[in-house]
Amino acid sequence: MPRIPIALKLALSISALVMLGIALLTAVLLNNQSRLVSAHSYDYSTLITEQLANNAVEPLFTDETYQLQTLTKKIAANERILGAGIFDLDGLLVANDGILPDKDELLFDKPYQELQMSLPDELQRPRLETLSIHIEPIRFKGVTAGYAVASYSQAALLRSSQKSLVWVIGISGSLLLAICALIYLLSRRLTGPLHELVIASDNIRKGKFSPITTQRQDEFGQLINAINDMGFGLNKKTQLEDLMEQMLTKGVATEVIDQLDTIRDGGQQVNATVLFADIVGFTHISEQLSPREVSELLNEYFNHLEACAKAYFGTIDKFIGDCAMVVFGAPKEDPQHEFHAVACAVLMQKLITRLNEKRLAQGEFAVELRIGVNSGQMLAGLLGSNNRLEYTVVGDSVNLASRLSNEARSGQIIIEEGLYERVSEHKTLQVEAQRQIRVRGKSEPVTIYNVLDLDQINPFVMENLIQDVLSTQRAA
Repeated sequence: MPRIPIALKLALSISALVMLGIALLTAVLLNNQSRLVSAHSYDYSTLITEQLANNAVEPLFTDETYQLQTLTKKIAANERILGAGIFDLDGLLVANDGILPDKDELLFDKPYQELQMSLPDELQRPRLETLSIHIEPIRFKGVTAGYAVASYSQAALLRSSQKSLVWVIGISGSLLLAICALIYLLSRRLTGPLHELVIASDNIRKGKFSPITTQRQDEFGQLINAINDMGFGLNKKTQLEDLMEQMLTKGVATEVIDQLDTIRDGGQQVNATVLFADIVGFTHISEQLSPREVSELLNEYFNHLEACAKAYFGTIDKFIGDCAMVVFGAPKEDPQHEFHAVACAVLMQKLITRLNEKRLAQGEFAVELRIGVNSGQMLAGLLGSNNRLEYTVVGDSVNLASRLSNEARSGQIIIEEGLYERVSEHKTLQVEAQRQIRVRGKSEPVTIYNVLDLDQINPFVMENLIQDVLSTQRAA
């Protein structure tokens, strides 16, 4: 769709308002003029008819027909009058000239009436036309001897109004064109700086920003200064994004940019939760599949796991072979990161169970997960070499989560006792009996639980989430 300049839009908008105003003013003027012309014609015809009645008193009473005929002829000679006549008291036509209706059509007791008559046009073809009829009684000393009648055409009045309409429309149209041209020129003058702003914004979009040099002391000047500042800022942001591509994976980059103020060189201590989800027996599985099939299987399940993580505000930190590492509470803070991590693990296992039902029904092998979850203090930040940096979390709590994942068996979710107690303060977890394990690097045994499920107010939450994940993956 072609782009319409704002100057033209402004000119058209104001011109439309001006046109509406002129149209309303023209309508009012024409209406007033029409009323004035009608009133004037009525008064004029009434005056003529009264004059005819006064002049016909003596000739009518003395039966001087010739003089009456002269009077009607004189009246009918007026260009505004179509016809004039004298009728006696019995309605018989005594003298007339021009066009008059038949006596049967006249109501002598009504001083004014309108009648339709068929009249010849310029080519002598009949046309129906409305006539205005004025009737005045001819009286002398209270005695009525007859009636003076005069007729005039409303078409002549209409033609007069039409001439006036043409003149008014012509003048209004000329005035409107002049106003539109003036408005357009003023709009171009006022919106001229917008052209520079459009060019500048387009250059910003293309990454080729150059500052606007126009100096103004009005609102446009303030907008130009704001665009220049924004352009400089976006240039810096582009440079920063180029740098971030060298440091972060796509899933974390946006969150790091949004929280630049909270990230320092060397990272920062955060209280977060880490989840490790590992495919059981992946080496054996990969031996039965081609490299392409292995890749497709991993992509499918990693997509499912990422969808589960997003459902509970987790961030995929990395994929390590057949293992997914998910972080809750970093880089974006989450007061419920511990519960969300455990709930995400439950969702993952339920989703895998649902997928396995389908796979087994299709004669395919089942894919099992083992999950380890742990929370605590850890270091979050940008780590790596000089050429490649990555945002991640490290620390003893992260290492323990990985050890718990290794400790888990197919379909299990292993958590440490402290995490179980903290989550159980607000949520009810269904777990198997606790047991203790020895973890490399720790002098004391670690008490662990296998999470079977969690109680929720709405028992359909998990089912709805599973349906959402599956439908999202099918749509993708």
